[in-house]
Amino acid sequence: MRTHYIFTAALALALDSCSQGDEGAEVEARALTSSVGNGAMRAAPTGDRSATELFVKAKTDLRSLIRNSRFAIYELQLPGAEVETRVRSRAASVLGIEATAVTVTPHLNARNPVITARNGDLELSVNVQSGAELYEDTARFHRGKGIPKEALLPQVAYLEKAASYAETRLVSYVAGKDFYTYRLSTYYKGGGRVGEQESVDEPYQIVVVFNERIGGVPIIGPGGKLVVHLKHDGEVLAHRSTVVPIKNSIKALTEEDFLTPDEAKARATDRLGRSGLTLDDVTVERSELGYLRYNRNARQKYLAPHYAFFFKPQPDKGTKTLVEIVPAVKTPDLLALIESDRKADEERKAAIRSLTRATPRVTR
Repeated sequence: MRTHYIFTAALALALDSCSQGDEGAEVEARALTSSVGNGAMRAAPTGDRSATELFVKAKTDLRSLIRNSRFAIYELQLPGAEVETRVRSRAASVLGIEATAVTVTPHLNARNPVITARNGDLELSVNVQSGAELYEDTARFHRGKGIPKEALLPQVAYLEKAASYAETRLVSYVAGKDFYTYRLSTYYKGGGRVGEQESVDEPYQIVVVFNERIGGVPIIGPGGKLVVHLKHDGEVLAHRSTVVPIKNSIKALTEEDFLTPDEAKARATDRLGRSGLTLDDVTVERSELGYLRYNRNARQKYLAPHYAFFFKPQPDKGTKTLVEIVPAVKTPDLLALIESDRKADEERKAAIRSLTRATPRVTR
């Protein structure tokens, strides 16, 4: 048995209220809905469209885009010594137990250093480096049998359930911020093929991903997302947040600070040489502009706009899409901030690789 997933589209949904049992939570959720884009978390998933459209706007009229979008370099609020207190508070809310009864356990390994709280099969962890939060029902997350496709709820129902959950259980991440539905995916179990032939696989879980926007500019990269995993009947089995609050704005960007899309593409194209390729060897699948967030384990201190170029090699040159990320700023002092984050993340990854090589392999 192998497990895989395919991405599915969803229909738009605009509901006037949230189906919460607690009256206070319902009022709070309704207020939050208006603060995150008037139903943007219940609308059809748009994937990378916001970032690609922003690139087109930059290509067409960069000066107007910079003036209207108010780009900036931000400093992020990274976790500190308060992580254990935060885990206790979040566990009391998410796991449904008294804060005084929460027992936390540190697992401070280099790959994923977290502090964890448990209540039976329920587990909530916060990464002490990045602040990423993960909740799982460990007995049922990515477990269980598939169901007939006909038993799935309408896709709009999963959007509503995920949005309502985010607006209540993830209120500290959602309040006052702008999120939109990025992706809705269905996980399947089985060995059938999805594509030209009708799949014989059976669905068993659904995941809804919300992406953050800052001043109308989307996050690109793996961070800045709320992910809600649901059972086929809509019950939430897990969530993940890679949302980090902004501490302050370091500098509002002007046209003089910005690379043009053509300048950024030229730099990305130059980097293709590292793979032994030229622009004639690839086609540009898409181009994006947005604030870059690293993965859930990275301790990223600064948030800055970046261009992303996705190059697809010609058939005789390879099969893997190459992604080149280029900072959208060119001012030396701002580039130094971005470079400090990049170097810190490279050092983190190098430390993990070193530990992996040093760990003896156990044979049975």
